[in-house]
Amino acid sequence: MLVAARYPIVELYACANEDLWRFSRAPGDVARGPAVRGAVAGALASGTALDAAGLSYPGWQRLMIEPARMEDGKAIGRVLYVNAHGHVVTNLRGGHLEDMRLEPGHGVEAAFGDQATGMDLVEKPGDVPPGDRYAYVNHLNLVAFGANGYSFAALYDVSGGEAVTLGKIAEDE
Repeated sequence: MLVAARYPIVELYACANEDLWRFSRAPGDVARGPAVRGAVAGALASGTALDAAGLSYPGWQRLMIEPARMEDGKAIGRVLYVNAHGHVVTNLRGGHLEDMRLEPGHGVEAAFGDQATGMDLVEKPGDVPPGDRYAYVNHLNLVAFGANGYSFAALYDVSGGEAVTLGKIAEDE
């Protein structure tokens, strides 16, 4: 839906044709999303017909997600999804952090419904000690929240669609 919000969608297909996937089928090896997407994109760019990628979804519907916004110095948005590691991914963007003059090392407060928690903004999730909560900007330029060794979503009972408010913690707090 993030792509559909920026570009017109003419047709939608599931990349279900495993012959295009280019990953090891050795026991214990797992297909990773980026590897599958990259292999399928490469095949399509090399002339493979779109309908060879997999199943067509002619009746798909666009999910309408209100864009994130700035209000009273805080970023307000929604949880888009919770990933397999329990990270909470929002529709807040890196630009919202820039608007608040936040960079890695600053403290932030995130509120989900009536629950609020403080944490550090980090450059990447591996930068925090076990057990710590953190906020970061992911590879899609979306603000996400995690907890090293735990599911952030489970700790705070957060799920997709919930409102999120992100603010700056004053340096003296």
